[in-house]
Amino acid sequence: PAYSSCQDLHQKPGSARRILASLDHFETRPEDHLFLFTCEIWKMDHWSEFRPGRFLLVEPRPLICGEDKQCQHCQDCAEEHDVVIPSATPAIEAHRFSYFERSV
Repeated sequence: PAYSSCQDLHQKPGSARRILASLDHFETRPEDHLFLFTCEIWKMDHWSEFRPGRFLLVEPRPLICGEDKQCQHCQDCAEEHDVVIPSATPAIEAHRFSYFERSV
C-alpha cells in the first residue's frame, strides 16, 4: 500500500498511528510497505513511525514544521533504500523556466 502525506494526515493528532494500526502486515513485514510523500513539506505527525517502511519522496530534505509554525529542512528523513522521484512540472511552467536560461 502507498499513503500520501498530503491527504489530510496532518489534520488530526495520532493519524500516523491509526494508519499503521490498520495495516495487517506492517508489524511482521514493515519493509514490504511503500509510503508515498508527495509534498515538499511533511505535515504528518509522527512520520518516523512509518520506518522501517520504504518511502517514495519528491524531496529528500523536506520541510518539517513545528507547532510554532517554524519550519526547517530535515537532514535525515531520506534513507538509502528510499526513492526520490521528481515532482511533476507542468509544460507551461517548464517553458516559463526557459526564460531564465543562461549560457555558461
